[in-house]
Amino acid sequence: MYQSLSQTHLNLFETCPPIFQKRYVEQISTIPNLAQEERSEWGKKFHLLMQQYHLGLSLDDFVYEDISFQKSLQALVNETQNIWTSSEVLAREAEYKLQLKFKSYIFTVIYDLLILYPDRAVIYDWKTFLQREKKDKLINNWQTRLYLYVLAEKMNYSPSQLSMTYWFVKLPHKLQSMTIQYNEAMHEKNRQDINNILDKIDESMDSYFDFSLDFGHIKNCEKKCPYYQSLMEDSSSNNSMSELKRLPNNLTEVEEINPF
Repeated sequence: MYQSLSQTHLNLFETCPPIFQKRYVEQISTIPNLAQEERSEWGKKFHLLMQQYHLGLSLDDFVYEDISFQKSLQALVNETQNIWTSSEVLAREAEYKLQLKFKSYIFTVIYDLLILYPDRAVIYDWKTFLQREKKDKLINNWQTRLYLYVLAEKMNYSPSQLSMTYWFVKLPHKLQSMTIQYNEAMHEKNRQDINNILDKIDESMDSYFDFSLDFGHIKNCEKKCPYYQSLMEDSSSNNSMSELKRLPNNLTEVEEINPF
């Protein structure tokens, strides 16, 4: 049986294996965070309406309680008008899911919008947190890496024909976009890194279930991990839940709120 993984699992495992253990192996529930829940609902609604717009429904048909939400939605539609009207487009798919088997795992990716052209394919992703990420951080994020990797493996395009464009859509900031161009070297590195991280997950899982050994910290994690100090405090107080209060309740929140 294949185990299901997403980019969120890979990001969290590389950031903090002990939190990965608590959240996904031990299935420790998180304490609801109202602010996170509100931001998550904003993002879910935004993605849903963009999907419905793709299906041909007019944005004027919806009732908006939040005027800033309406402005963000309309601003994105205006800025990306060429996506919806271009005669070059072969296919346009919103909330499009692909799955890829890799070793004993199956990766699932869901593209906010996937546009297929004769000579290229473009992934669009709507980011609904306020702060725009730096390009190098986005390039190294497993969402970018896995989404492009899976697309290159599943469709008849070479890596150099693929790109991923992030749109940062939440006002009052001006709408901004960032495009990452893929290539063969990036694809091969992603393949090797995915293989390596799955080996590490397997080793950690085997040690946990066979010998009751906790997932180990990453190298220099006291300098890099946002959860390190709290985990040390938890260890001394035997309070395994205090740090998990800061973790989102589901994968969507991690992807859209970007807590790291």
